[in-house]
Amino acid sequence: MLCFSLVACTQDPQALREQRAAAVRQAYETGDEIHLAAVWRGTQDDGFLAGATLAAEELNAEGGIDGHKIRIRTFDETPFLESANIDRAQAEGRYRNAMQEAGTAMARAVLEDPRIGAVIGHSDTGQTTLSAMSVYDANGVVLLSAGTSDARVKWMGSNLYFQLLPSDKRFAGKLAAEIAERRWDSVHLVYANNQHNEQIAELLKSELANHQITLAGSTALVGDILGSHGSPRRLQHSLGELREGAIDAVLLLAPPEMGAHVIRYARSLGIAQPFIGSMTLDSAEFARRVRDVGEDFIIAGVYRDNGYMAQRFAAKFRQRFPGKDADQWAAFGYDSVMLYAQAVACAGTADPVVVAHSLYFKLPLWFGLLGRYVFRPDEAENAGMHFHTKVLRRGADGDLRFVFLDNPGEDEGLYQ
Repeated sequence: MLCFSLVACTQDPQALREQRAAAVRQAYETGDEIHLAAVWRGTQDDGFLAGATLAAEELNAEGGIDGHKIRIRTFDETPFLESANIDRAQAEGRYRNAMQEAGTAMARAVLEDPRIGAVIGHSDTGQTTLSAMSVYDANGVVLLSAGTSDARVKWMGSNLYFQLLPSDKRFAGKLAAEIAERRWDSVHLVYANNQHNEQIAELLKSELANHQITLAGSTALVGDILGSHGSPRRLQHSLGELREGAIDAVLLLAPPEMGAHVIRYARSLGIAQPFIGSMTLDSAEFARRVRDVGEDFIIAGVYRDNGYMAQRFAAKFRQRFPGKDADQWAAFGYDSVMLYAQAVACAGTADPVVVAHSLYFKLPLWFGLLGRYVFRPDEAENAGMHFHTKVLRRGADGDLRFVFLDNPGEDEGLYQ
């Protein structure tokens, strides 16, 4: 059995949980700050950490949580990933182990402070979060996961793990429904080659089949397609076939820079089929990168940024962090802190087990910037959040922006 934590392997897990719970309770009872760890890849997208910081500042300005100030302890994932030599490990076929090692190292760094009873974040979709979650669980620490939708983490999760995103299955179902609504009969999948996207691809096959839609082929993007030897040629070969086949659309699962490159390259080859993609592309950065070729690109996203609360948040965010985008990850950072604060207030303590109980039973429904948060003891994922259909449209200023094609649900409409 893989050992995720040296501490967890040398001590009884129940003793570890009790020791940390006692330290957290004592800090709370003596009026100390509530210490909350925020883990994210800051050099890649620091919107999450900025959103969390803004939430903590607002809470503290109003007196904190029942008189307790909240202190965000930020941890950048990047040094841990660099130490694990992720790129080299992927080339050598050791990607999974390297990511697990990085996740374990992150969690150990977080838990050096015995006053930390909860963690928000972890931007990785699966491997690092999976190993980190195991360490947190062994030490009795709550994890509010904003970046993870990988089913393996949910299956292995404990009653201290809360997945803020809807499941990958619901995401695949949303994309398949959008494709069916447009009467597209055949699609080609282009995806960044990682284990999580391979799992989504399997879910998509099933959901597309339910709508009698053919997944005619797939292209895995390996390594740095922007410059590595051979990658542009492979991409040209794969996309070039779309000009000759009866493909109605292209499914794209990739981060913003890679996704924008694929679309621009496809258009340069004369490929005119529409693209539909994932929430990872829901960003101002992506819209800027495809400014002249990305119109009508469709995504399934979770952030309705046109609502009253979202617009008010964006104004506060821009004032506090000039030059940064108040995107979905900034909203997730903000919501994560506010959700945790509400759970602590309902619990009357920062004890992780009691806070988790509060999330399950005292907050049956909580509204945030991204919609509804609902957690059930038998299901780790957020059952209240929904995917929305968004499309890139050109504004009067000539820039592309995502606009919504669907209407919010009744509850969300009342709220926003």
